[in-house]
Amino acid sequence: MARVIYGMPEGRYYGDKARWSATLLKSAAYRGIPGAKEMLDGKDMDNKAMREGRLAHLRVCCPDEWFKLVTYPPEDLKEGVLDSKGGVPAAPMRTKAYKEKLKKWRATLPEKIHVTKAEYDKIDSYYQALVQSPCFSEPTEHEVVIHFEFNDRPYKCRVDAERNLGDGSYDLYDWKFIGGRTGTEDFHDKIFEYNYHMQAALYKHAYQQAGRRINKFFMVGVDKRTCDPAHTVCQDMDEEALDRGIRDCDYWHRRIEYAIAMDDWL
Repeated sequence: MARVIYGMPEGRYYGDKARWSATLLKSAAYRGIPGAKEMLDGKDMDNKAMREGRLAHLRVCCPDEWFKLVTYPPEDLKEGVLDSKGGVPAAPMRTKAYKEKLKKWRATLPEKIHVTKAEYDKIDSYYQALVQSPCFSEPTEHEVVIHFEFNDRPYKCRVDAERNLGDGSYDLYDWKFIGGRTGTEDFHDKIFEYNYHMQAALYKHAYQQAGRRINKFFMVGVDKRTCDPAHTVCQDMDEEALDRGIRDCDYWHRRIEYAIAMDDWL
């Protein structure tokens, strides 16, 4: 029987290396078995895109933690900064003197997540594009963790949001922050290109194993190019997409199992 967990800290979730996840299977499907190997070895969990994605989810799902943890340098940190010749620079933030002040300031706040003001504003614009769109409904719960089994392996998942409909069923939501040249214009195609259908299918499997019924599963795409609520789109994952997703999950699970058994990652 699967276990549903609310309020699990992010560090604890990502620190659990014993359980497989949809991210592992998606990585294998998108980048091949070598991509899965990198994830299993913990080498693919801290790139720029993943960091931005985690910050965006923190802003949407945990606003109290966002305002408590995330900070950017104060403007007055630039005051008194001089260039190498002792003059006032046009771009103080690029100087060695400013970078030294920044390092000291960050050291006084070791518990914080440090971002630039531009990053802070950018992430907030993603948040506004989501919550001001017709695709957003206030969830009952955020960041729902489920421990479950798939093909006799322990797995984990963390659903961005669920809405309890009060009749024993749930609507599920997964936020996707989409950049690139076309943004959300072709979001339906991106769902399969980025293997989001696999993620949705595995989440559905986890909920069913926990004895919960899914009413609708919505993939919600936020356009990072424009940050316009009108460009935020919803895709209801139909049964055909979910059936395809679970077949793809099964295929890549077995490919990874074979790679482990044979120690063959090519």
